[in-house]
Amino acid sequence: MKNTLMQLKPENASIGSRIRVLRKARGYSVKEFSELVYLSPHHIYEVECSRYNISLDACVAMAEVLGVSLDYLVLGKSTDDTMALTAGSIDHIIEELQELRRKL
Repeated sequence: MKNTLMQLKPENASIGSRIRVLRKARGYSVKEFSELVYLSPHHIYEVECSRYNISLDACVAMAEVLGVSLDYLVLGKSTDDTMALTAGSIDHIIEELQELRRKL
């Protein structure tokens, strides 16, 4: 079996989903995000679709870029800091949408 194509573990489905939601909330395309975490866009796509597992090093890099704790990324455990970052991201997205609406 290839190193990157491992048997899917149930917990990886939620990891991939969290990565996708956070990446989109931060405004990163798959290509931009892949460059920041030094993985191919295809690999990011497969992780987000829960087809590939990711290494601990990749998880750490993703957590840093996404501004969340490793606990949150891997286990879904939120801390006050994570909730504040998420709320801040939502506020930022709302502000950007309002600005776009004014321009239209």
